[in-house]
Amino acid sequence: MKVLIAIAAAVVSLCGCGGLAPPAMTPAELQRLRGIHNQVCPNDEPVLETIANDVSDSAAESLWEVRRSWIEGELETIAICGGDVKVWEFGRSSAATNTLFEGQLRADGSELNARLRKVPELVSAAMAQIDQAHAAGAVTLDSNGTDLSGQFVNAAAYFESNTDASIRRAIFLTDGWSALAGTAPELGRDVQVWIAGVGVFDKSKRSPNEAKIAEARARLDQFCARTQAQCHPATSDYNPTT
Repeated sequence: MKVLIAIAAAVVSLCGCGGLAPPAMTPAELQRLRGIHNQVCPNDEPVLETIANDVSDSAAESLWEVRRSWIEGELETIAICGGDVKVWEFGRSSAATNTLFEGQLRADGSELNARLRKVPELVSAAMAQIDQAHAAGAVTLDSNGTDLSGQFVNAAAYFESNTDASIRRAIFLTDGWSALAGTAPELGRDVQVWIAGVGVFDKSKRSPNEAKIAEARARLDQFCARTQAQCHPATSDYNPTT
């Protein structure tokens, strides 16, 4: 409840509306952001995205900084295009989740460069909320196991409740050591799915086994295919969606 209140109170700060002029941006950085815009949403198509982060015991806090950077990159892309996102962490069941951020990342203005200059502020504000919610909530989740299939169900529910976006994406950050129980929910062909971090563990708690990791990737790919989404192959490294 405290996290939701914090998010609601900060909605205005995440819309990039009015106020002081954004800080200066180098031409190279502006060009980089324009490149992402041209590749992902050249016609200003809005984005709707879910990002689910596995906090099971084998994933552990030691992986947070890496996954945090992945999340930050996703939020940057969403802010460039304009859109809505829900970021959460999960443990051993679909109900065992901690919402880190849920809201809109959208800069106002009709001119692209002016909007892009507001992107860093939008992302910084969202990441501040995520860091606070992660610190407060991750330790309260039951980390003895992982329910990844339940997170597909949660993603499907989010997409069903938000029908306006042209670009729809679901990102799952997990080591892949998860039971995939139950029927796979239908996400639909308009949803792209990435499963990243498979086989990357806290080495003090689990030693990678290449054969087992390959099996985990295959199992995740098969499950994702049953959702009727556009599934990118499960991977250990994060393949940027841009």
